[in-house]
Amino acid sequence: MSTIFQELETYKNFDELARDVLDLAKEILPNQLIYISSISDTQQVILKISNETTSIVATEGIMLNLNDSICRGIDFEKKQPLIYEKILEESSLADLKNGLEKANIKSYLGIPISFVNGDKFGTLCAVNDEEHHFDDKSINLLQRIVRMFSYYLDLERVAYKDSLTNLYNRRYLSKFFEDQQETEGWIFFLDLDGFKK
Repeated sequence: MSTIFQELETYKNFDELARDVLDLAKEILPNQLIYISSISDTQQVILKISNETTSIVATEGIMLNLNDSICRGIDFEKKQPLIYEKILEESSLADLKNGLEKANIKSYLGIPISFVNGDKFGTLCAVNDEEHHFDDKSINLLQRIVRMFSYYLDLERVAYKDSLTNLYNRRYLSKFFEDQQETEGWIFFLDLDGFKK
């Protein structure tokens, strides 16, 4: 998971754009706590959170075991939202009931965020300390915001990764070693004729 954080640090204006996404989402769902998270196969990290004062316990940077998170049910292949309007009545979440009660989460909407190539990035989530009905119009608008955010993430990824090998390119490595001067390393350039073939 630390690799995604190092990568995000190189993204220009990530914090500003993530804040804009949260602000737009708050316009659509004003009474919700909204957050953007990053998800790996085993963990979820809350990257940015709306600054709404609620009774829900959540902070930026918190790392959760994915099996202990509602977001474990997000289907990145179908790119469909995950909706629980009465979360404590959901039998599929019985193993999470104690944690959800402690966090005071009673409704949940999770929208998958993926890169254009299909790789998963994370989620845009809305949680509430009350049961809540999520209407189709709001969900549709949030999905459109997520799609635009995905395009931004993809542009940043293309700037720092080689499209053929998916390895970090010279620009990323130069910036990494510039910012991490205490970290030792070498950049090795290799030019192979006909490599793509």
